[in-house]
Amino acid sequence: FVHTLARMMKTNASRASKVMLKRTLSTTATHSVFNQSTPLQNINVFKSDPALVDSVKVFGGTHTLHLNEFGIKSGQDAIMSAAELAEKNKPTLRQFDNYGRRIDVADYHDAYHTIMKHGLENGCAGHGFKHNTTGSHVTRAALIYMENQLEPGHCCPIVMTAAAIPVFQRYDGVQQYADQIISQKYDPRNVPMDQKAGITIGMSMTEKQGGSDVRANTTTAVPLGNNAYSLTGHKWFTSAPMCDAFLTLAKISPDGSTSSAVAADPKVAPSCFLVPRWVPTTGERNTGFQVMRLKDKLGDRANASSEVEYRGAWGQLVGEPGKGVKTIIEMVQSTRLDCTLGSAGAA
Repeated sequence: FVHTLARMMKTNASRASKVMLKRTLSTTATHSVFNQSTPLQNINVFKSDPALVDSVKVFGGTHTLHLNEFGIKSGQDAIMSAAELAEKNKPTLRQFDNYGRRIDVADYHDAYHTIMKHGLENGCAGHGFKHNTTGSHVTRAALIYMENQLEPGHCCPIVMTAAAIPVFQRYDGVQQYADQIISQKYDPRNVPMDQKAGITIGMSMTEKQGGSDVRANTTTAVPLGNNAYSLTGHKWFTSAPMCDAFLTLAKISPDGSTSSAVAADPKVAPSCFLVPRWVPTTGERNTGFQVMRLKDKLGDRANASSEVEYRGAWGQLVGEPGKGVKTIIEMVQSTRLDCTLGSAGAA
């Protein structure tokens, strides 16, 4: 009897404990979401933004059907998830292949290529020049504004590519690449530009000692003939190092040397050069273009920012010698305008 009573008491105590625990959990639960907004998903990024719709109308934007379609695409769960993955999985640098050969490749997560394709092939870089009609650049501004809401880091190479278009259209020797830049095609392969339907262009100017004062740059350029030069120096901040080519600044050496005297001479004004990842005249890798490391940044982690050294890098003169700032300033100005659009979009 005693044993039976003990078992009954133990069973009843266990039941009572479970009941009390259940009551306690139900009355002390803390995870109740009642004051947060609903998840932002499957929306029309264009139509849901009255200020954007009105601005496009006021400033004469065209192709509103395309803007509406792009707004729907940009608000889908799949592309938003890709943007999140791209930001969480930052690029890595491979300076050498498995056989010890220099390759200088930044590897991106597949999600990065997904959002790059989304932006470029919907006209975030080339729309204004591809259509070249009244209001087409307003439409393109609206596109890049929406793309920055998706993920701002990958917009860096898109913005630089768009900003480079007028330079490539204006100057002899690089005009043959203009159509590829405007094409609205994305091809991330590390191959010569003439093997691609679409290319991306970067900008590489900043040096350690000069910062935004590009006239303090010390990179030198020695003539090789046929408008080609050998560049020696460094660039402290080169974003998107997997762009197909870069507009950069260097001082042409009057005597063919790379001496520090030439580099530091304030009387020698910088010239503008196109430095591709692959030399167009030979189809070989531009071995003098070397990526030293990727920046470890607080934000903007989907996009790679790098430090580059030119060790006899092949470059092509763009514009007049000594007029590099004049040549590249239009590209710089355009990127600044897009920075304001990006800031507004990401706000």
